[in-house]
Amino acid sequence: MRVLLIQTPQVTRDVISLKGIEMPMNLAYLASGLEHPGDLLSAYGHDVLPESLELREKEPINVRILDLQFYQDPWRILSSEVRRFKPSLIGITSFTIQAKHVDRIAQVAKERDDDVLITFGGPHASALPGKSLSEMPHVDVIVVGEGEVTLLEIAGCVFSKNEGNSTNEVRHHLSKVKGIYYRDAGDKKEIKVSPPRPLIKNLDLIPFPARDKLHLEMYKPLFVNYWRLPSTGILSSRGCPYNCSYCSKAVFKRKFRMRSPENVLEEMRSCEKKYGIKDFRFYDDAVTISRHWVKKFCKLLIDQDTDYTWNAFSRVSDVTPAMLKMMKRAGCYHLKFGVETGSNHILKQINKTTTLQDARNAIKHTDEAGMESLAYFIINFPGESIDSMLNTIKFAKELNATYAMFFHCKPLPGSKLYADAVRDDTLIHTDWEYYGEEDPPVLRNQASYRETRNILRDAYNQYYLRPRYLMKWVKDIALNFSIEKIKRLFDGIKTFMPSRRQ
Repeated sequence: MRVLLIQTPQVTRDVISLKGIEMPMNLAYLASGLEHPGDLLSAYGHDVLPESLELREKEPINVRILDLQFYQDPWRILSSEVRRFKPSLIGITSFTIQAKHVDRIAQVAKERDDDVLITFGGPHASALPGKSLSEMPHVDVIVVGEGEVTLLEIAGCVFSKNEGNSTNEVRHHLSKVKGIYYRDAGDKKEIKVSPPRPLIKNLDLIPFPARDKLHLEMYKPLFVNYWRLPSTGILSSRGCPYNCSYCSKAVFKRKFRMRSPENVLEEMRSCEKKYGIKDFRFYDDAVTISRHWVKKFCKLLIDQDTDYTWNAFSRVSDVTPAMLKMMKRAGCYHLKFGVETGSNHILKQINKTTTLQDARNAIKHTDEAGMESLAYFIINFPGESIDSMLNTIKFAKELNATYAMFFHCKPLPGSKLYADAVRDDTLIHTDWEYYGEEDPPVLRNQASYRETRNILRDAYNQYYLRPRYLMKWVKDIALNFSIEKIKRLFDGIKTFMPSRRQ
């Protein structure tokens, strides 16, 4: 049985040129689950459909990943791949800004083979399953939440068709699959909903992502996301216990689950042995949520004298000087912090549960530990004044992090901001292609694009052209000279400065 997993093409229309392509680790997880179903089902810890068990026993699954981010003409590549590979099942993933591509992908695939079953999963699909299916006539199934076991069960249903069942019988089997929205066998306009899919119980037992399905040499992330190449993303936990209003938790929800430090290190060792990878970026919402976990993980890296470099996301309230020094010793060179705003009032409004003083402490202590820091800021929250946005830029300059990035606020599907906007009828449109963080406002209670676009451009110019900032770089390079630091400085200049000028 053949399964084709597809990453949608990029949408590039940024105020800044964020050049970098990340590996679709979600697809690599799906691929490994399909090819090693026994390990996946052990991790899951719940009952599964007999069809998926029969599939495991009767026929191996041949999985390919097609990443359309690389191609100038992705539709020609897609058509050719479907024609050559002849998949029985296609799985597509997408963020909100790329969602417009999903139905076109499905349409191109159906033109080659009308019998192929097409699923759509990921953040956007999980946040708006019914709306997505109604807007995408060529998609058959929406996968909600964690997709590994759901896709395996769907594959079992498709395999039953290969055993002689009709298409309608396959759709009947789909009614037993948890965690999906799908079209009725008799009336394709009618959308059916199955019960929710339970979360995977033991993350340590999930097979490692199938990075061998990706062309690793083609992936070069944004310069702040790696220290040396080759590099890869890695995930040590799923879910986030916090409830910030701008954040979507449609896939992993708020239930926080961690892998053991030993299991994460085992994956890092595997990456080094198989692919020569010794540089990692943690995709977790915040690696530092559990200080006990961080301490144990860093001790493992230090005691085993590993030569790994890594970066991660963190909340500003989670780090301590002692923790940061230990992380530095363990190979961490860079932390990303969601500072968001220069207003304590807005921090409360968005339910961030941090303060400006937390941000000051986090950046200061990270700098003192000898690590880079990246501070993220969001401007134009609903009802935010121009003065408040300007204060955010002022606060960013006060913090003086190694890097800063600024974005327009967008109500992402799955977030409280989006739910509030739907409830209050403040959405201007749902043209997802223009939900990027540098696109015009989509809420009626936001400042105009003319005002905020200029603020966004000025933020970068003000931040990166300051004497204090430039002197920080000169001092850092003088004290800790390395070719990598020089490369990162020039990458930063190329990324942030040329596209600022009009």
